[in-house]
Amino acid sequence: MQKDISVEASSDAKKVPKRIAFIKARTAARVSKEDEEMAMTFPNLVVKEIIFLGLQELLHYFPPVVGGVILPALAVVALIVVPYFRVNIKREGLWKENVTETFIVLLATGSFLSLVLLLFKVYAMLIPTLLVVGCMLIPYFSRKETGIAGWLGSRPLSWWIMTWFVVIVVVLTAIGTLFRGPEWSWTWPWEEIY
Repeated sequence: MQKDISVEASSDAKKVPKRIAFIKARTAARVSKEDEEMAMTFPNLVVKEIIFLGLQELLHYFPPVVGGVILPALAVVALIVVPYFRVNIKREGLWKENVTETFIVLLATGSFLSLVLLLFKVYAMLIPTLLVVGCMLIPYFSRKETGIAGWLGSRPLSWWIMTWFVVIVVVLTAIGTLFRGPEWSWTWPWEEIY
């Protein structure tokens, strides 16, 4: 046991990280340190953690290249490019022109996206996707020009894509923040303190 202990006098914590302090009677224990640059927890750390946890949750479901590069890039490209397509150049509501064609394309796209999410077992994205597609279909089945159905029908495609994107980000971030416990396992917030 004597070989494991060595006494070394040093005031440099980086040089000798494990230290024992011997304090004589009537001596105040003080730690003198230089002023360090400080960053506030909010908003600096909190915003970075929120962004990271949503992306980390996405990486939990998909391989790193898909979840960390391809999917976020596709979402950003779609948000940039969609307003310039012929289908949305006038920024009219999704259901203003070519109602049957819009219905077929929306159903095919929603089905394909849902199938991919189902194959990867990404229920955290599948449920919000189905809800957004369902809200997009309300004006088609309702055929009303007033009320909620009229308001939903007047939204352009770019608005729907942005809404879907924001809902997915909020859901993934909430799951990563509130429902992930030790070793990235699913944990209900009221079961454990973590």
